[in-house]
Amino acid sequence: REPLDTFFTNLVGTINLYEAIRQCSSVRVCTSITTDKCYDNKEWIYGYREVDPMGGKDPYSASKACTEIASHAYRESFLNEKNISLSTARAGNVIGGGDWAEDRIIPDFMRAKIKNTQMLLRSPQAVRPWQHVFDALTGYLILAAKQQENPEQFAGAWNFGPPPEEALSVEN
Repeated sequence: REPLDTFFTNLVGTINLYEAIRQCSSVRVCTSITTDKCYDNKEWIYGYREVDPMGGKDPYSASKACTEIASHAYRESFLNEKNISLSTARAGNVIGGGDWAEDRIIPDFMRAKIKNTQMLLRSPQAVRPWQHVFDALTGYLILAAKQQENPEQFAGAWNFGPPPEEALSVEN
């Protein structure tokens, strides 16, 4: 709804972080969390891979793709030469506490229950790689620790999600 704010927050906010990191001599590792929405959505049946092209048909997705491109540019242009390991970590369909935004399946369910109304289930047959927020966070923390141990090997882009066979439909 606010495309300028979306681009500013996601892209400029990330670049401001990287500028601060460039000027802080004690930083050795940065794990920047983005989203799987950064990919050019081709409606493929398989999950997106780290090597798939960035893109976005809406401001949120496009701003996240821009963030990934900026992250790569900062890693290659500035941070590598300062021995700062920068990774980006992406996850999607994260469920759990703390996110009460619109169009989230569990908060939508809870709001409908509280109001005693029927919940609108969007795309019930769509299959998603559901994961709990703690699983994604655990992965991000492990990645940061691995970056500390081996900065060059673990700098880059990483996707986090369950194995494909654990994906469930929205209806399920």
